[in-house]
Amino acid sequence: MSAPVWFITGVSGGLGEILARRALSEGHLVIGTCRDKQRSSLVIEPLRDRGMVVIELDVTGTQQYITTKIQEAISIYGHIDILVNNAGYGALGPLERFTEADLMKQMKTNTFGPLYIAQATLPSMRARRGGMIVNVSSYIGIRGDAANGVYAISKFGLEAWSESLSKEVEEFGVSVLVPEFGAFRTKFLDHNVFNQPSKGVVPGYEGSFAELSFDGIKRAGQKQPGDPAKGVEHLFEIILKGGKLHGQKLFRIPIGADAIRVVEDKVARVKADLEIAKALEESDSTLL
Repeated sequence: MSAPVWFITGVSGGLGEILARRALSEGHLVIGTCRDKQRSSLVIEPLRDRGMVVIELDVTGTQQYITTKIQEAISIYGHIDILVNNAGYGALGPLERFTEADLMKQMKTNTFGPLYIAQATLPSMRARRGGMIVNVSSYIGIRGDAANGVYAISKFGLEAWSESLSKEVEEFGVSVLVPEFGAFRTKFLDHNVFNQPSKGVVPGYEGSFAELSFDGIKRAGQKQPGDPAKGVEHLFEIILKGGKLHGQKLFRIPIGADAIRVVEDKVARVKADLEIAKALEESDSTLL
């Protein structure tokens, strides 16, 4: 059996780098992307020495640009077995502080770029009747928190199209997996303190819960509870099992104790709202 071919975006650090290294350690074939090979050379070169092929890719590019890049990647080994949309960042801060440009940059990176990559990869996967698309998300993709609104928009969107796509491509032997990572000790927050909203503090927000939450996020870098190597190992095992655990096919899987707690809280809140809706439906009262 030939080694699987991985295509992983954002391998210049964090979870993407660890996942690429893990796949290479098993003798798998890995194509990794970064925005700038030269700027990322300290991370990229050791991975290239171990056999990874590196492609420069800007996930905020046009649909045609991304399609061309994916066709280039597919031509290397003839196909892609596992696509991992990992590249991304978080635009953090209270919602009223963001401009249209801030919003579009976030959506292009976390929502539209991964979609274009999946669209360009799918014809080959469908033709081969197999493949897996892994769209790396966050617990913010299922529960929006203060000072995370714009990031939540992008991750909710990513999870929404992932869910639709999973139902469209199952008959072609293609699966879709959405790992929702908790807070792991990567450089994610170290970088994202510089992705602050373009506007300053909105009058009236001084000392507000939203601003205090934002301040807390900025102080959390490298203090996150999750061990990234452990989180990636969990994801790697799930991917190798074809997106199944204990015989059950997975779509959405929280990774990290904090992510599990957040999802449990969201489920409980939805259930509580649902019970109220049921009671209203069964009563003679109206919403008027």
